[in-house]
Amino acid sequence: MIAFEQNSFQESAAGPVEFSDVEFLKSLKWEGTLPKKLVAAVANGDIEAFVAARQKNLAKVAGRIELPKGEKNRATFWLSGWSIQAFESSGRLNELANLLHRDPIARKSHKAVSNGLTSQKPLSKKGWLKSLKEWAATRPEDDCFSPIELLIVLEILLRTGERLSPRLWWRLWRGALTSSLQLHANLDSAGEEQSSEDRLVVVRGELPWLAGLVFSNVQGVDVLTQAGRDFLTQRLDDKTDTDGTPHADLLDHLTYWLASLTRSVVWANAFRTDVWDDGTAERFREFVRIAAAMCRADGRMAFGKDDSPPIVEILTQAVRVAGWKLKSPPVLFVECLNETLRKRRAEKLPTIKSKFKEQHAPTAQSDWAHLACLRNNWTPLADSLVLTHDTTFSRLCLNAFGRPVIQGDWSVDIRVNDRPVELQSTWSCTCWFSDADADYVELQQNLADGVRVERQVLLSRTGHFAVLSDSVSADENARVDYEAHLPLANGIDFAADQLTREVVLEQGMGTHGNPARSRVFPVALPQHRVDGTPGRFTVDDAGLTLKHAALGGLFVPLVFDWERRRFAAFVDWQALTVTEENRILTSHSAVGYRLRIGNQQLVIYRSLNKGEVPRSVLGLHTASETVIGRFEPTGDITPILQVES
Repeated sequence: MIAFEQNSFQESAAGPVEFSDVEFLKSLKWEGTLPKKLVAAVANGDIEAFVAARQKNLAKVAGRIELPKGEKNRATFWLSGWSIQAFESSGRLNELANLLHRDPIARKSHKAVSNGLTSQKPLSKKGWLKSLKEWAATRPEDDCFSPIELLIVLEILLRTGERLSPRLWWRLWRGALTSSLQLHANLDSAGEEQSSEDRLVVVRGELPWLAGLVFSNVQGVDVLTQAGRDFLTQRLDDKTDTDGTPHADLLDHLTYWLASLTRSVVWANAFRTDVWDDGTAERFREFVRIAAAMCRADGRMAFGKDDSPPIVEILTQAVRVAGWKLKSPPVLFVECLNETLRKRRAEKLPTIKSKFKEQHAPTAQSDWAHLACLRNNWTPLADSLVLTHDTTFSRLCLNAFGRPVIQGDWSVDIRVNDRPVELQSTWSCTCWFSDADADYVELQQNLADGVRVERQVLLSRTGHFAVLSDSVSADENARVDYEAHLPLANGIDFAADQLTREVVLEQGMGTHGNPARSRVFPVALPQHRVDGTPGRFTVDDAGLTLKHAALGGLFVPLVFDWERRRFAAFVDWQALTVTEENRILTSHSAVGYRLRIGNQQLVIYRSLNKGEVPRSVLGLHTASETVIGRFEPTGDITPILQVES
């Protein structure tokens, strides 16, 4: 007899393949109260009657699958298709994925996956069913589906209703049941093989959970259901902070990870059960908010794989099943993003204005997760910056008006007295700040021989600019050589000014047919190329490279500005004199810079060691460690950011 008891599959391994369909049906054990028709069908080995009863039951379940607003009267797309690319390609998988893509009843064609498939027209209804029947008939000799095939087949069983003939439906149902048994029996040994987060959450979490729901009333199925629920809950707990912030090492996998968790909630809602307890549900809700905040205007995730599916498709489902209200910022953002992408496909990208008051900030920061998400608003064309610091070189994704400008490792090479300084494997976050003017994060490493490296990132909420800077502190008489590299995002064109050290970055066309441009200013270096300096600022296909050298310490900010009204504006910048009790300080102690772009002037001040008394720069008398502010026509400095010593 087949049951979901521990090791039961191994004990009856010779049975499932060799049994006839009638023998297989009669061999199953059931629990709970079953409808009389189902009891009779099992007892008599009546396959067609059994299929009709199960199809009717699952059709009711499928009707409860929550769809985005306005889509309830349309056929739905295949949710399992989100994860196809996360698994190793095979001929059988390609055939099945192609069937999803060419399903004539799908709401819209699912984008062809990167397994060599090309876009093809939908099949006819008869042609689609015939192809599915042929695919099912070529099942391997061991009668088992691969994990991703099993996920797709379970969804087909759940959502096809009466589209399939009883014989085809039964063939898939029997194969899925046998495969689920095999999967459960091999979960422990498959753990290492399925180590990638892209696959692990599906194989050990979602698949047991969904199989347990689809095969409810089969004796022992609660083992699968509980195993899936426990793994999903534990994984969410392990990979997110208490506020829902995902760990930095999850970002490369976040699209597929969110897809699996979202589907698991969709399945739970359809079967009128819960996958989370209340506390875990709230964590998932906040995780979805933060995932939305890290989404770019092209519908993809910061640091996401180029071949991963657009996360906006997943977020459209996730924001609702996570419990966000229809007028909440995350839901409205996803709706605006969908609208933007539709108009972009029509080569008409409008300026999307915020339709709501900001209630839930589109920002996040977690020391535990080694991640900070800075974002100026809840619109698709927002400015945003995602920074991770769980590796030696923190990673950065800077987006201007929703379009990536910088993406990758923010690497740095430091030498003190011509000896290389070895950085630590992680950074500690020493300051996080977010208000109506700006978001700001500061990282630090305290190294050998008293060397301290600090990394600062500021993103303006209103001014369309960002400041990225490093400071290095060492012994007062030590020579510090510094070199940093910032990789450009894909598709960026660049040009270095011939007279000054300004660099212009350009990526395609922005709103209203205008180029999306950013100007970059290395304000720690003299503006004009004719002025000598121990530093350099260059750009090439690999990215931006900034070099500098000084005695005792240095502070090297880069200012990125993408405000369209300032793109053609005159610019100048210069180093400022910093004094303490009428004594001029060197870069070992404190530095300041002024940058003027048109009628806006920015002042950046940094104290590398604490003074005995407040210090002065451009009329500002301050004891703060860092000040970034606007220099007003009145001669006053209006702080955007002040960090105390």
